[in-house]
This record gives sequence, structure tokens and C-alpha cells, in this order.
Amino acid sequence: AYCLVNFNIMYAIIQLFMTCYLNNLGLKFGDGMYIVQDLFYSLFLGLSIAYTPPQNNLDKILPPQRFLSQGILMKLIGQLVIFPLFQYFGLLALKTQSWYTEFTTDDPLEHSISYETTTINAIALAQLMIASVVVTIGSPFRRPWYESRIHWICLVGQFSWLRYILFSPYSGFLKMMS
Repeated sequence: AYCLVNFNIMYAIIQLFMTCYLNNLGLKFGDGMYIVQDLFYSLFLGLSIAYTPPQNNLDKILPPQRFLSQGILMKLIGQLVIFPLFQYFGLLALKTQSWYTEFTTDDPLEHSISYETTTINAIALAQLMIASVVVTIGSPFRRPWYESRIHWICLVGQFSWLRYILFSPYSGFLKMMS
């Protein structure tokens, strides 16, 4: 439960800042992108975290009495600072590219693709995978993430999808960059 609560908090922060950054640019996150993040990333990662088997031996240490104990809170605050910063710096790095043109439209309801949305989506997907690993580090009650076969399968599948949308000539991302 501790790992899942922290993962959900990190997930909410990732999506909150992603949406805020895009809204400040006059953009919105597409419904299809939310489905990919919510259904294929967050749900499967949450289930894989919950399915991680317990340690083989009982530990003498009792679990923290609160979800936000000092150790868990420090790990959480560190990620809550790092995730929005990476999204911000990702957008800054995008703007320095020679091929970059800022998204503009006369119709705010127009369905279109922008560099900013694509970039922040790729960063957010990677951050969800990172968050699932971070929340499972250091717990004396569950086995580490790397011993969970289901977590590995989720991470490999999701990394493969992320790699596809970034580097496949058919995904649209490379077409936008040319």
C-alpha cells in the first residue's frame, strides 16, 4: 500500500505539471495520450507494483505507522522536485533545436500535433516508468523491483513503445522533426 500510494502521488504530479505546462502554451493533452498514460502505463505499473512478491524472511522492523513517514516523504519530495524540472528542461531543450517552430493556430479546437505536446508526453511516459522503480526501492517488506518478472515485462513493453514513438519513421515523431 505504501508503494502504491507513493506511485499514485508521483503519477498525479507528473500529469499535473505536464497539463499545466501545456495549458500555459495554449495546448491541451489529447484523449489518446491520456488513455496510453492511464491505461497502458499507470494501471499496468500499479498492478505490477502490487503484484511484487514479499521478502522470503520476515523483517524485525515494523512498517511505518503513517503513509508519509520521514523516509518515504523524503524520497517522495525528491521526485516531486525532479519530475517537473525534467519536464521544464525538456521543453527548454526542445526550443533550442534548429528545426523547432512554436505551435500556433487560429482554431483552439483544431486537432493537431505539436512538438511541445509530443515532447512532454514522451518525458511523462518515461517518468512513469522511473516512478514505478523509485517507489519500490528500499522497502524491507517487498522484494526489489528487479526481482519482479511482471514489473520487468511491463517496463520492457512500455520502454519498447516509448522507443517506437520516438524513433520509428511511421510514428509521426520523426516526421515532425524533418
